[in-house]
Amino acid sequence: MLLSVKTLLETDLGWSVIEAVNGDEAIKKYEQYKPKVVVLDIMIPKKSGFLVIEKIKPKGSILPNIIVITGAPRPRHRMYAESLGGKNYLNKPFRLERLTELVKTYLSILDEHKLEGPQKITLPNLEQMLKVSEEFVPPYARGAFKQKISELYKDNKKD
Repeated sequence: MLLSVKTLLETDLGWSVIEAVNGDEAIKKYEQYKPKVVVLDIMIPKKSGFLVIEKIKPKGSILPNIIVITGAPRPRHRMYAESLGGKNYLNKPFRLERLTELVKTYLSILDEHKLEGPQKITLPNLEQMLKVSEEFVPPYARGAFKQKISELYKDNKKD
């Protein structure tokens, strides 16, 4: 599956793909390359995908956009991944078109809003993040996300 995903994204769509064979390598490569979108299997060896998300996703940050893939579709895993910052959750087997559709959507939104790197929350940025949340955050989680962003903004304003 990994080879077909890599081939599709690189050859057919012309995107650069950086792959990692385990959680430790995923964290190192993320730190080195800082991709805008991460496709991550929860059952990756050495460090679970959950631990990888905790390491690479700053609290309250929009980037990176993390698409979680799993062969164990348990509701609590999905909720935990989303609470850590996983934006979409694909159960194996999934259609490759669905994955490319998600990546294309994320990249076009990021380009449209000119977002790069972890976002410090400032007032104009807060409004932008709340607008972008409509695209990135699942509908059932938007209220909690907006509340958390507002809390982070208030905390940053005190500094």
